[in-house]
Amino acid sequence: MKKSLLTNLHRDRNFKIIQKLVDKNDFILDIGTSDGLLLNYFNGVGIDVTSERFESSGNMVVNDVEKSFSFKDEIFDVCVASHIIEHLDNYEMLIKECYRVLKKHGKIIILTPEWYSDYVIKICLKLRLLTDIDHKNISQKKS
Repeated sequence: MKKSLLTNLHRDRNFKIIQKLVDKNDFILDIGTSDGLLLNYFNGVGIDVTSERFESSGNMVVNDVEKSFSFKDEIFDVCVASHIIEHLDNYEMLIKECYRVLKKHGKIIILTPEWYSDYVIKICLKLRLLTDIDHKNISQKKS
């Protein structure tokens, strides 16, 4: 399947961000793995609602990401959710499950198409991920 140039550029940007945040020895959970591309570079498991597009040599589990994950507690070093949270009705469950399956001092990496979008800001405020007083109206750019 041929990918568009825009898709490839977008993935390259995301991969560079993830590469800076994930150590080579980390065991990752790639949430919404789709084709599993990330698992060609990092040790881990992909999770998605379907395996139709999964092309990686890595491991993949079919699981609704808005429900409990089928993993034991505290087994992953990093949970990566790249461009998925904005598609979910129950993002709270995804965050809760990430915390459950992460080892102590683990990381959650959440990438979105537009980090300052109203939807993402509402999620971050609700989860108390934004605490800076200047972020009350972050979706409006300052001139």
